[in-house]
Amino acid sequence: MRPGARLMEPLREADPARIAGYRLFRRLGAGGMGVVYLARSGGGSLAAVKVIRAASGRSGRAATSSRSAVCWRTR
Repeated sequence: MRPGARLMEPLREADPARIAGYRLFRRLGAGGMGVVYLARSGGGSLAAVKVIRAASGRSGRAATSSRSAVCWRTR
């Protein structure tokens, strides 16, 4: 097994397949702010893409917003 392979999870049914031109492959982690995915750009670079959750109105329940950020890229 590759180092770090156990840290990643498969995408879930509700996870998007693409975000902002990045194809998502695996979940790297999730927390109170959102979910971080392992992704690949159209040019082939690997990246970590974080999807940030936003509070949904008065209920205070978290809902995934359309905001995302590329947190880290490999060369």
